[in-house]
Amino acid sequence: MIDNLESVGNFLGLPEDVLREVILNVVNQVRLEKGVDIKVKINEPAYALLLPSACADYTVAINTFKGYVLLLSELGIDFTLSTKAPDITNYGLFMDERHMKLIADRIVEEARRLGVKLVVAGECGHGWRVFKNYVIPRLREFGIEGTHILYIAADAIRRGLIRLDPSANGGLTYIYMDHAITPGVVTWLGSRGSY
Repeated sequence: MIDNLESVGNFLGLPEDVLREVILNVVNQVRLEKGVDIKVKINEPAYALLLPSACADYTVAINTFKGYVLLLSELGIDFTLSTKAPDITNYGLFMDERHMKLIADRIVEEARRLGVKLVVAGECGHGWRVFKNYVIPRLREFGIEGTHILYIAADAIRRGLIRLDPSANGGLTYIYMDHAITPGVVTWLGSRGSY
């Protein structure tokens, strides 16, 4: 997978134009299913860079990807996706520090190239560990903040910008547990002001 990243630019080994078409296809599915037109930028400057949780979000776990783009769109956050840094996954964590930093630095360089002010990490346990401990400090060297998608969602719910409908759960109670998420403050709101 790291060979795919180094040679093609993503873990799936998809050419850039194919990855772009996959993203546009998912956005089209959202439009058809939800009746929502989402403006998704690809490789274009924006306020935020979205890093979906894993390359699988583009293929087998597309509902996760749909949720990310729906959330950011609903909140009015101007975001972009990158075919050069398409997700937060960092398999280098399991190999060695060189690979871990190679993958992480691709995110930092792409955030700089796109001129974003915020990088939004999707949910990936090992990707988040590298992101919060290595990528965020590196981003801050360039005046860019980083946060987790769940912090954005929790803050939006707390502020009443998103309303949940418990009756849609069919009587089930859902909880989210991930030891990779630590309590935090959505610090990027201070510079943005509001959604």
